[in-house]
Amino acid sequence: MNNYKPKFHFTSPSGWINDPNGFVYFKGYYHLFYQYHEGKHCGVMSWGHAISKDLVNFEELPPVITHIKDYDKDGSWSGSSYVKNNKLYILYTGHKIVDNKAVQTQNLVISDDGFNFKYYENNPVIFEKHLPENGTINDFRDPSLFKYKNMYYCMLGNKSIDNIAQLLLYKSNDLINWNFDMTLISSNELGYMIECPSMARINNKRLLIMSPQGLKDKGNDFWNVYSSIYTICSLDFNDLNIKNIYEIDHGLDFYASHCISNGNILISWFNIWERTIPSLDEDQNWTNAFTLPRKLSIKKGKMIQKPLDNLSNYFKINKIYSGKLLKTINAKGFHKHIHLEFDSQNEISVKFFKKAKYYSEVFYKNNLVTIDRRNSLIPIKSFKEEKSSLNYRQICISSKKVILDIYLDRILAEVFINNGKEVMSMTTYHPDDFNNIVIKNKGNKKVKLILKSFKNIK
Repeated sequence: MNNYKPKFHFTSPSGWINDPNGFVYFKGYYHLFYQYHEGKHCGVMSWGHAISKDLVNFEELPPVITHIKDYDKDGSWSGSSYVKNNKLYILYTGHKIVDNKAVQTQNLVISDDGFNFKYYENNPVIFEKHLPENGTINDFRDPSLFKYKNMYYCMLGNKSIDNIAQLLLYKSNDLINWNFDMTLISSNELGYMIECPSMARINNKRLLIMSPQGLKDKGNDFWNVYSSIYTICSLDFNDLNIKNIYEIDHGLDFYASHCISNGNILISWFNIWERTIPSLDEDQNWTNAFTLPRKLSIKKGKMIQKPLDNLSNYFKINKIYSGKLLKTINAKGFHKHIHLEFDSQNEISVKFFKKAKYYSEVFYKNNLVTIDRRNSLIPIKSFKEEKSSLNYRQICISSKKVILDIYLDRILAEVFINNGKEVMSMTTYHPDDFNNIVIKNKGNKKVKLILKSFKNIK
């Protein structure tokens, strides 16, 4: 059996996970909730629950929202959290099938301590009567809570009766009684459905996060069958413009981004729907992982994403190299941080999980950064026809100096480019004896390399 389990990315020890939910700091702990099903396969979803002091070392707790009500009998789906008057409010989507059609409503759960939860007795609190005329109850999900000018607001993804992606806004003065406020977005330019809206407030701007379904590819952007995007707007949304959308992560496996309540940390599902997952073929009880938590900022009108500073406490330096004559560096391991700085005239290749002709790779050449799993031993396939390649992605960057921070964590690779101006993520599967790393430079300019290994969590 191959041990594919990552060490410093979150996975559930006991089941399947997808969308992160309800991410919040409350009473001394980071609480990370997520879509969860016991066992390694997807099923009727509950809310898993884990806590952490530093967002690296997590403790898994029992599920907290477990599809026990009529309104969520076929799944307790995604949602968000908000702290009010020293209590934790969770709003989530209840999913049930009625006459072979989905009915999706928004329901409230309240906790005094973050560990014991009580369903609001008059759920659902947002349901069919709250929809605009062109809204549908069948695709009406993923509530995202925030506060602005003494009012509480909730964004909800929706599909219109004409199959157009919509983002709806609701308001409340108590997080319990809700009214429809306005339609923030209704446009087929974002496909047919918006999932997982979220946001971070940074100074006087909003980073509005969405996961649209049916978004068309454009250049090197939006190649995945489902995308995760952001736009920057004012606090009152008056300048919201979907012409100014950007891909959050230009990699192969990234979806359902979710921001911490009242903060600027983002975490995402490290996968994409409708593709094979090779780890399911192994004898293990977990499936899927989350990305590293990323600290968000805004610089020159674009989102910057960086790993949290405290992650560096979990790595030790193995090798430092600085010079013009770097040609080939060999190393071993599955859990690494590789830091590279080099002139844009160089050509850099990092082949990892390598054995014979099989490997995965990050390389830079002629202003292009590429992540590539075309030569991996175990392929990932699609359950449906995808126009784009399932195995590589590219992004063009324009800078005289290039900085790559590559985090390898068994089946996961995250690449932060130029201090978080761009990020590329992918999953890649190789057996346990494919642990070679080969770093090569074909240029004649100076290269700096710092190679670090992960120290096991105690």
